[in-house]
Amino acid sequence: MFMIVMDAHSKWPEVLYMPRITTELTIESLRTIHSPMVKWKYSLTPSSEH
Repeated sequence: MFMIVMDAHSKWPEVLYMPRITTELTIESLRTIHSPMVKWKYSLTPSSEH
């Protein structure tokens, strides 16, 4: 099985091989696709003051 996800703006397809279709693998696959595309609004850094 393959999971195909397409970016609505750029029409760029992402194709992933899915050996099994489970909820856990689906969520993990979507996170790996989505992670590089995310532009975080905030960044968390350790505070020097406590």
